Amino acid sequence: CQAKTPVSHSITAQDIPESWLREMPQIARSEILKAKRTAGFPDLTYDFDNDGVVSPREYVVGRRFDKNGDGRLEAGERKEALRALEEGYEESFVWGLDKSKPVKERRVLQVRGKVVDGDDFLPVSESYPRLLLSRNQPLITSLSELKIKRRKEIR
Repeated sequence: CQAKTPVSHSITAQDIPESWLREMPQIARSEILKAKRTAGFPDLTYDFDNDGVVSPREYVVGRRFDKNGDGRLEAGERKEALRALEEGYEESFVWGLDKSKPVKERRVLQVRGKVVDGDDFLPVSESYPRLLLSRNQPLITSLSELKIKRRKEIR
């Protein structure tokens, strides 16, 4: 068993990152407050109907077409988004679920990669593989048939 070498806990100037040694710029309080106010608002390039307000729908569509993720749409990105909106891109989404009441009929789920609503679960059955045993028909289909068959066997 070898003896452990002692570890030095002294910090030298070479251990401190250079970015820590830079002097912080002086920023006015008004600039800080302005930055806080504007930080939560999307850029007006997301406003596709030019009403001066970015609606939640416009924000979702704008984020989808913001390729570089900088929070604003470049000219090419905006042109592509406007073209897609004219072709009905907005219709590929289900809107208004946040405002609807929790009613069973409006329930929308994603099950096994298929989007289904509360009434129609048929698309989910398409995602399962067909089993060989599922083609076999049962000999007895109800409880009453089973009782009749057993009575006949007893006699």
